[in-house]
Amino acid sequence: MEWISVKDDAPKIGEIVLIISLNRGVVADFLECIEGDILCFFNDPHPNYDRTVTHWMPLPELPKNL
Repeated sequence: MEWISVKDDAPKIGEIVLIISLNRGVVADFLECIEGDILCFFNDPHPNYDRTVTHWMPLPELPKNL
């Protein structure tokens, strides 16, 4: 899987993805809303949402032997 720039595409609302945030590093989060060109992620500790997300990618599939 490749990282996707938020300038190129966005995950679906409610989709859990990995994100790269300049404030928080790489974390799993889900997209709560899109306000203009700002992606609003749920677990953002800042009241105005994290405007520093640069890339995202879908979560990998679970191992087959679970």
